[in-house]
Amino acid sequence: MRWLAISDDFGITEVVVGGAWIFFATLVISASGFVLWVIVSRLLGVEVVGVTSAAVSAAGVASTLIAAGLPIAIMREFAAKGLKVLPSAVLVTLVLGVASALTATLMVTALPLSFGVPLWVPPTLSLMTIMSMAGLQALVGLGRFMEYFASTLAASLAKVVVGVGLALLGWGALAPLLGYVAYPLVVLFVTAYFLATTYFTRPHGDPRGGGSLGSGVLPLLKLTYSNYPFLFSTQILNMLSVYFFAILTGKAVDTGTLYLSLMIVLILNAVVGSALNASLSVSLRRGMDPFTETLRLALAIATPLATAVSVAPLLPLYLINPALVKGASTLTILTLTIPPTAVATAALMKANKEGNHKTIAALGIARLITLLALLPPLAQVAGTDGVALAYLVANITPLPIAARKAPGTLKPLLVTWGTQSTLTLIALTLTPSPTLAQAATTAVAAAATTLVAIHITKTVNLREVTNMITTIAKKATGR
Repeated sequence: MRWLAISDDFGITEVVVGGAWIFFATLVISASGFVLWVIVSRLLGVEVVGVTSAAVSAAGVASTLIAAGLPIAIMREFAAKGLKVLPSAVLVTLVLGVASALTATLMVTALPLSFGVPLWVPPTLSLMTIMSMAGLQALVGLGRFMEYFASTLAASLAKVVVGVGLALLGWGALAPLLGYVAYPLVVLFVTAYFLATTYFTRPHGDPRGGGSLGSGVLPLLKLTYSNYPFLFSTQILNMLSVYFFAILTGKAVDTGTLYLSLMIVLILNAVVGSALNASLSVSLRRGMDPFTETLRLALAIATPLATAVSVAPLLPLYLINPALVKGASTLTILTLTIPPTAVATAALMKANKEGNHKTIAALGIARLITLLALLPPLAQVAGTDGVALAYLVANITPLPIAARKAPGTLKPLLVTWGTQSTLTLIALTLTPSPTLAQAATTAVAAAATTLVAIHITKTVNLREVTNMITTIAKKATGR
């Protein structure tokens, strides 16, 4: 079988299993957030979602402004050098974390007074987010994928328990905020335990096992800020757009609608992103180049799901809260960014593996400049739809650079993105205002059609998909 043969050459088995653990972790994070937001919106109203999302976004803005490229840099350095980079990583993370906390203090004061966000929450959350993220990415770099999942699972459970519990006790908007603070706090303790056990159980004399304080600071900072434009543009959508949308409009309900639409898209993006994150770790530790193959297989899973959402966006929004259905068009546009984002990310990971700082920066700058130019005017003219459209165009811009770095990604992109766009256009034309039953039928049909298109174009054989799922199941259960 083709996929099993490829796995021997490209390390795809470890990539797939590692990517699965990362995706499961992302799914747990998103699912816990979904559960928290659903319960909070039902108990306290959509306006509280807007207030909380603005505070969380302010913390995200601060950490993004200071250290957007740090996650990939830490993962890459731990994969390449092992625990030797640990002292430098701790030093860089602590300094950037404090800087982000100070920035968050300034950011929260710019929010409208009507939002009523406690001033201490964003800086606290920003500091702990950067520190906890560093621990998680170190685990990925070391190939400790299952431990990464365990850390996020424990923290996500804490977030829901604290957030929902306090909401039931009548703590109002502070309840979900404290839930979000609980998440990085738990991550810090759990990842510290895993890293400590890894450090003290490493083989005696392992050259990757120790390092002096500060010896790896410069390479880590260089990688951080080479990756900065790309990761910063991603976070502009995830956090900055929500934050600035809240400032521009002052509408808590619309802010909450945009934020929850982004959460749905983040889950879909995680299918590909998780596999590509694992591929960087594997490529450095095993000296392989799995990026194009990883992208091909991951898009075969992600695109049918993305197409189902893009043709029937009202389904997930209605499940969260019927008041969010008016944001259906925004969700449709956002889901169309998934294939081009995946290709750009694959090229970025390959450039990181090679240490090609120029290509890393070029990919990010192309996307960032486009997004900064389009986001303000389109957001003012078209609201949340304008935000989504700006991000779509920004993800198309770096594709020529990405195609040159990873030419094998062109066919998967054309097949998956072309199929998704065509089916979305057909669905919007035939049923512009579908009922829930019609939307459900359309979603299933679109997902099935996408799978057929991927199969008949020989982009991915369906047998490869089943082999991949079987391998994940066997490895996850220890068989």
